[in-house]
Amino acid sequence: MSPPPSVRVTQEDAPLPRVRPVEAHDVEALLGVFARAFLDDPFVGWVVRGGAGREQRAHAYFDLMLRRVSLARGGAFTTSELAGVSAWVPPGAWPPSVGAQVAMLPQTLSFVGFARLGVVSEGAELMELQRPREPHWHLALLGVEPHAQRRGVGAALLADGLARADADGLVAHVETSVAANVPFYERAGFRRTHQLVLPGEGPMVWTLQRAPRAR
Repeated sequence: MSPPPSVRVTQEDAPLPRVRPVEAHDVEALLGVFARAFLDDPFVGWVVRGGAGREQRAHAYFDLMLRRVSLARGGAFTTSELAGVSAWVPPGAWPPSVGAQVAMLPQTLSFVGFARLGVVSEGAELMELQRPREPHWHLALLGVEPHAQRRGVGAALLADGLARADADGLVAHVETSVAANVPFYERAGFRRTHQLVLPGEGPMVWTLQRAPRAR
């Protein structure tokens, strides 16, 4: 299953917070940040099946994306006060090997459910078709604590990742299911490339890309 779209941030003109790599002992606290930031996110509401125990299933979803997809590949970043977290997929790290996909399948089934695996996989394939064919940095998740929004946390995390993409001379790619987030990315230099509706009564998703800038 592909890294999902979404973001829960706003931009401020205040000095940007310091960004650092996520460490293993940060993960549990940052999973809470994701849970609070994506509480009403359309994509998360689609990929994580509802009903009793949904909070625990969402935790498993964020754990997969942060710990096994981004942190394991050196793409997870946070701020000094753990007020926000970004989960990037570095170039060449996606799609995972067949062995890695098999290893992640039990955790994926725990939050998707067997009955919905087909439709979620179909949606993931649709998004995969819109991603750059060349090596690129993909922003899978970006979340900020609700009480810390509008303080530049999201902007700092995004800027840090874009600086890495620029240093590599590579495109940055992101997807979001929240229309209000599109201008946030556009201010950072992204341009809209596609708009699609995910199957199974899924949400609208916007895909955006940003060309590398000379340093």
